[in-house]
Amino acid sequence: MSASLSYELRRLAGLGAAAVSAYREALSHIRDPGLHRFLARLEDHHQRYLAAISREVGELETSRSIDSHGLDDFLLRALIALQSSTAPEGAVRALLRSEGRLADALNDCKARSLPPQLVKELERYLGEIENHRVKLAALLMENSSTAHRPSERPAFSAAA
Repeated sequence: MSASLSYELRRLAGLGAAAVSAYREALSHIRDPGLHRFLARLEDHHQRYLAAISREVGELETSRSIDSHGLDDFLLRALIALQSSTAPEGAVRALLRSEGRLADALNDCKARSLPPQLVKELERYLGEIENHRVKLAALLMENSSTAHRPSERPAFSAAA
C-alpha cells in the first residue's frame, strides 16, 4: 500500500470514528425517544461506513488514524455536549454542521487517486451523508416555531 493511500485511508477512518463519536455524544443528551431513535439510525450509518473503511485500512492502521484525529473529535464532542445541554435543537444543529464538514472532507479524498472500489464506497457514503443533512435540516424546520415566546414553543422531537 502506498504511503499516500495509507494516509488517505487513515484520514477517512478517523473521520468516520469522529462522526460515530459525535452521534454518541449527542445521543447521551437526548431524552425524546423519537429523536433518539432517529439519531441512532443515522449513527448506525456511520458505524457501517467505519466498518467498511476499517476493512480497507486494517486494524492497526485504523487505531492509529483514530488517535491522529483525537483533538478534532474531542472539540466536536465538547461542542455537541455544550449545545445539547441547552436544547436538543443545539445538538441537531451541531450534527448538521458536522455532516457538512465530513462531506467536504470525503469529497476532497474522493478527488484523489483511490482504488475504484473505495471511490464507490465513498460515493455511497456521501449519498448517505447528504440524506442525513436533508433529514437533519428538515427536522430543524419542522421543529422551528412561529411562536414569539419560548414558553409557547413545542417540544423538539422527531417522528418515530
